[in-house]
Amino acid sequence: FEESYAVANYIISTKSRQGGAFDDFAILYRTNAQSRVLEEALRKRNVPYIIYGGLSFYQRKEVKDAVAYFRLTTNPDDDEALRRIINTPARGIGDTTKDKLENYTKAAQKINPAIQVASAYAGSFSDAGKGKEIANSMVTTNDVDVMFGDASIVDTGAREALSAYSDRYDIGQPADLGSADDKLIANSVVTDNMTMLKESMQDVESGNFGNKVIYGDLSNGGVSTGTFSSIVTDDQQKQYLEYVEQIKAGTFL
Repeated sequence: FEESYAVANYIISTKSRQGGAFDDFAILYRTNAQSRVLEEALRKRNVPYIIYGGLSFYQRKEVKDAVAYFRLTTNPDDDEALRRIINTPARGIGDTTKDKLENYTKAAQKINPAIQVASAYAGSFSDAGKGKEIANSMVTTNDVDVMFGDASIVDTGAREALSAYSDRYDIGQPADLGSADDKLIANSVVTDNMTMLKESMQDVESGNFGNKVIYGDLSNGGVSTGTFSSIVTDDQQKQYLEYVEQIKAGTFL
């Protein structure tokens, strides 16, 4: 360490006496492991540097991952840090899950830019107890008032926990029938598999079947608005349906 700081001080003092630029100096070292102490000394003396023939200590994956964890500790809303370590170590969280979270955040903040989105991962699709734990933690720690979970036993547990509160809600899943008396789910979502089956059969009849993924969405009727609960006012229903039409037209986001 002392030698590294001596090198950094020498660069600064020589530049101060003789002029020139920082890129007039070069530091040669024997092994890549020595770069860390040198980089630390240069950084603390505000000396800019470039590593040639190797990777900067602070650019290494494990270092960036550790920094991301520290950033999330101080700022749970740091989405960039979350995306970096969300699956490190591996938790079975793939690109599809990451896309869901990102798109949900965009949609929520489109309606209300002040909305804050928090996320948690159960690491299982069949642990109702974990769902209850996550839901209670979200409410007590992050004051979350609306939750959305993948259609699984975990979400069932989360709903059980949310039902104990009078002002917390869960977003409808395709399996939810919906009810005007539902005090937890404001609106259900209907999926129509027949729509996708018909499109598949049309491709079979035309000889174009295969090498194609058919998605059910609002535009083709594969997904549609279900039943509103009485907790949703008429004005809110109207606004919701306007958003649905924007999504169909591709103008929502």
